[in-house]
Amino acid sequence: MVGRPGTLLGVVVDTAFANTTLSLGPGDAFIAVTDGVLEARDVYGRELGDYLAAVLAAHAGDGASGVAAAVEDAALSWQPGPPKDDIAIVVVRVPTAA
Repeated sequence: MVGRPGTLLGVVVDTAFANTTLSLGPGDAFIAVTDGVLEARDVYGRELGDYLAAVLAAHAGDGASGVAAAVEDAALSWQPGPPKDDIAIVVVRVPTAA
């Protein structure tokens, strides 16, 4: 995890944001997700956010689109029925040296 969770955009008039600097090296990836991913609950009430590291580790060698697809699949299959919240995923992977 990097930084702090932010404020819902476009809803609160007075907002404060924290800046975080992160250096990524060849092969590293930065993944940003909405609360619809993190707070997806299974039939036992467990949140996907508590298990997301395992999903990411299983797809550590995938490209950006593969990682995004794996996170999306996990969010959709984790919860019974249709999603309860929006699901947005952004993955940026630094290319490895050729």
